[in-house]
Amino acid sequence: MSEPVWKDLEWLTPREAAAWLRVSPKLVYRLAETDRTFPVVNVGGLLRIRRERLERWLERQHRTRKPLRASPDAVGKTGERADSMKALR
Repeated sequence: MSEPVWKDLEWLTPREAAAWLRVSPKLVYRLAETDRTFPVVNVGGLLRIRRERLERWLERQHRTRKPLRASPDAVGKTGERADSMKALR
């Protein structure tokens, strides 16, 4: 089995970055759009991510992890859905 291609690359495509992060390429594009700290560069309309900066970004994410909040869609604005789900059990 050979080593992953991105192992030797300095600059990654969104697809390579997604494979390295083990997430979907769609998430990488979303992070590039919405997260100002995500280390992406637009080169002639193509996104590129420097592997070294991506590693540092990921490390910072790990250190500054915020607790997850429940989505209003999943729980409802007043918690009604959560209560009704408990009643079903």
